[in-house]
Amino acid sequence: MNPSALDADWLNQRRRGHLPPVVVSPSLPSTNDAIKAQWANNEPGNIWLANEQTQGRGRRGRSWLSPPGGGLYLSMPFWTHHPPETLPAFSLVLALAVAQAVPDPVWVKWPNDIVIRQDSGLAKVGGCLIDVNIKPGAATGLILGVGLNLALQAQLSSTRHTPPDQPWADLVDVTDRNTLALALIDQIDDDLSAFEATGLTPFLARWDALDALKGHPIVVHEQDQPSIEGMAVGINNQGQLGVACDGDTTWLSHGDISIRPRP
Repeated sequence: MNPSALDADWLNQRRRGHLPPVVVSPSLPSTNDAIKAQWANNEPGNIWLANEQTQGRGRRGRSWLSPPGGGLYLSMPFWTHHPPETLPAFSLVLALAVAQAVPDPVWVKWPNDIVIRQDSGLAKVGGCLIDVNIKPGAATGLILGVGLNLALQAQLSSTRHTPPDQPWADLVDVTDRNTLALALIDQIDDDLSAFEATGLTPFLARWDALDALKGHPIVVHEQDQPSIEGMAVGINNQGQLGVACDGDTTWLSHGDISIRPRP
């Protein structure tokens, strides 16, 4: 796509009244870090969008390639009263919200990747990152970060950026970044508010319908731990991934997943 310019005025005119203002920046180190800086100054935090991130981050400290006009980079603040042990499930709900908001047919890859299916396998078109700010006796602050590839191929062709080190693709059905940004903001607001009220159980059917791993042989890699191989069987109501092997099911809270070729 030829990315449309992000328009803060257009977005704020259509923003729900209870949500914080939308701020658009031509370039930021990281949209998540912009909210962190506001919180450090005792400010409530805005919804941030950037045309470029120079220090974009993914899961586990990995970099997220965010060249100018290459995608949509968005962060929102959210406050929760859920206990710390339930916080990982927010990532799954955030991924479901993103999958619902984008116009392309996409799937979710545990815990929070957005992928499409190609002949060669899964290709990542987006991902989510949640930063957590826990203060005893107060609501927990969450920074909900979303990155989506929209025109990454074109940007890589015209710049010296190094391509991602895993299969990736652009969304192809997005025609306007502002419309997509508004859809994301509204869907994230809907789904995270629903999760705050009801927990993960009402989202399990949605996850099951979009689960890119279920029924596939996978390998789970965890730093300094032996790899786990088995069949992905879906998630439980804590958001853990089930891996079945030799009649037993192991439930995992974290790990990097790759799909094994079928014999």
